[in-house]
Amino acid sequence: MPVILPKSSGAAVVLGAAMLGRFAAQAQALGFVKDQGDGKWDIKGQCEELWNIMVEMTPPGTKIAPSGNPKEKKLLQAKYKIFRESIEIQKRWRKEMEEATS
Repeated sequence: MPVILPKSSGAAVVLGAAMLGRFAAQAQALGFVKDQGDGKWDIKGQCEELWNIMVEMTPPGTKIAPSGNPKEKKLLQAKYKIFRESIEIQKRWRKEMEEATS
């Protein structure tokens, strides 16, 4: 399956904050949000606008196509198997610790 790598993963938090700031400023300027008096804002119906801002402000990433190398595929399958086993081990250890402390 192809993977899209972001242009700058280190700037993701800053970019997300900028998107939300722009959305808030636009929504308030256009009267789409209403202060409920309790610190909460009503933004119903504005999901599409937020999505449009996200699409507009997100720079294109780099598409990485899958390789057909059988040796690499075998290695990745082995790593995934180890990953899944480590999750099961963690669950078993967590259960043992819960039983020991209860």
